[in-house]
Amino acid sequence: MNKSGIMQSFNHAIAQQNQVKLRVGRVKFMFKDMPKDQRVHGGLEAEILILHLELRQKQVDALLAHDITKLYCTKPLGCVVLFSKDTDFVPVLEAAWEKGFEVFIANIQESPNSVPSDLKKSCNVKERNVAEIVDNLPKNQHTPKKKNFFSNEPFNNPFKDQLFKKN
Repeated sequence: MNKSGIMQSFNHAIAQQNQVKLRVGRVKFMFKDMPKDQRVHGGLEAEILILHLELRQKQVDALLAHDITKLYCTKPLGCVVLFSKDTDFVPVLEAAWEKGFEVFIANIQESPNSVPSDLKKSCNVKERNVAEIVDNLPKNQHTPKKKNFFSNEPFNNPFKDQLFKKN
């Protein structure tokens, strides 16, 4: 199985767990630098523009920080395992640790990027490969997984509670 297939099966397996929230952001399309390719043919030089489309997920960091904050503000104790190497999470991870939560950064062995030192200072790092993580997920759980609910409204809509009230 190729690396993309491994990650897809990992995302599917982890999303089925009751204690897990898998966040997927909105995709933003960006045209990156347009590198030029120069060709010489029969003494004539031609420049060819090559468009490079880049896809980026947006809003994931804010949603994850919101989830972690909500978790440590509403639960007495718990554990946060974050699959990200973004140092922007340091303040929220430190706050969760100060509230008594165990905090871990999951370092997937297949990833070419190492965990930044700022994150290593804030929490423990557990290194595992994708297959090992998937194999250790519980096979049967007593309560069914909640269906993921995706809404078009922002999560901080001040009127969302009134939208569902009956007169």
